[in-house]
Amino acid sequence: MINFINWIQDLTVTNRGQNIMVPMGCDFAFQNARQEFQNIEEIIKYINANNKANLTLVMSNPGEYIEALKKE
Repeated sequence: MINFINWIQDLTVTNRGQNIMVPMGCDFAFQNARQEFQNIEEIIKYINANNKANLTLVMSNPGEYIEALKKE
C-alpha cells in the first residue's frame, strides 16, 4: 500500500492541478468486474482512512475527471 501512495505522490510532482487520473487495470483485467471494483473500493476506503499523505482517492469515470479539471 505504501508503494501505491508513494507512486501517487510522485504523480503530484508532475501534475499542475489537484486532480490526478490513476488508471486501474487494462483491457482484460476485469474478467470478474464486480470483484475487481469491490477490491478497488476497499483500497480507496483503506487509503482514505489510514493515509497521512493528505490524499483523497475517489473512483471516477473520464467525464467526472474532466469536470473536476474544469472546476480547478
